Amino acid sequence: QQFKKQAAQEIAEAEELLRQSKKSKKVSKTGNKAEQATGVTAAESETRTAEKQSADATAMLNNTEASQTVAAVRVSKFGFGPYPEIPPDFPYPDMFDASLLNNVHDPDDPDYELMYRLWLELWKRGEEVEGIASVNQTGLFYPAIRGTIYVEWAPRWKVFGHPIGRRVRFMQGHSDDLKRLTDAKTESDIPSDLKVLDISEGINPYTFLNLSKPQ
Repeated sequence: QQFKKQAAQEIAEAEELLRQSKKSKKVSKTGNKAEQATGVTAAESETRTAEKQSADATAMLNNTEASQTVAAVRVSKFGFGPYPEIPPDFPYPDMFDASLLNNVHDPDDPDYELMYRLWLELWKRGEEVEGIASVNQTGLFYPAIRGTIYVEWAPRWKVFGHPIGRRVRFMQGHSDDLKRLTDAKTESDIPSDLKVLDISEGINPYTFLNLSKPQ
């Protein structure tokens, strides 16, 4: 802001000098003809100097404004480019704030930023995402979208739940849908509007978002 004020002041001073020099030049036309015959009069020299100072000050102001605009654009530290624009109807308008990305989560793990980018993209496509989970072994993401459940069935000795009489080690979906699945006693009891997908059918965030993995 200080640079901006300084540049604006310099422009004003240069323009004033330009006005004065033009006035002086006008007067000189009725004065010494011998001086004018030399090519460049003192008034003309002052005019050119004033014009250059005005141009320099304007350029400095423009450069200051441009640099401030660049600084305002928040860019991914992992090479994913600028953070995407957040629509006004999105429930988490501060999703990409540094306080969230750097303090709440591991600032050196790109998965958190990928989750947020995926969440936002799905929202823009009309999907009301409740949350997103990831599994290190698969490298895939699993959004909690109503009507879809991702499941990894587990051997009997690794039990984290027992819907429809089968063992699972991972389930992700909308909270209401998960309850409907776990309430089912047999596979035929699973509501027909639920899409139950295997864990291998999760979303690859790099492919989905057309991003390159950090080097």
